[in-house]
Amino acid sequence: MLIIAPAVTLSMGAQGGGNVANGLPVNVYVDGSYVGQAVTSNGGNGFVFTLPGLSVGTHSLTASFAGNAQYGPSTSAAASLHVVSSI
Repeated sequence: MLIIAPAVTLSMGAQGGGNVANGLPVNVYVDGSYVGQAVTSNGGNGFVFTLPGLSVGTHSLTASFAGNAQYGPSTSAAASLHVVSSI
């Protein structure tokens, strides 16, 4: 993914066509550091989160759900984001 912007809006959803239950908290990490929490929505298809301004370079993005009484914990595979310039 190539982005040139002061902030990035991240949109993630379930892999394999599955649905995500609405209203669940998802922790978002950049380079292993917690940057905030999103809540699943969008008809149960994922969440949207605006990342803070990122420095030039390649960053690793992950998301995790701690689990609850109904669903087990889950952590995404890392996705790479390469920032080539900041505005």
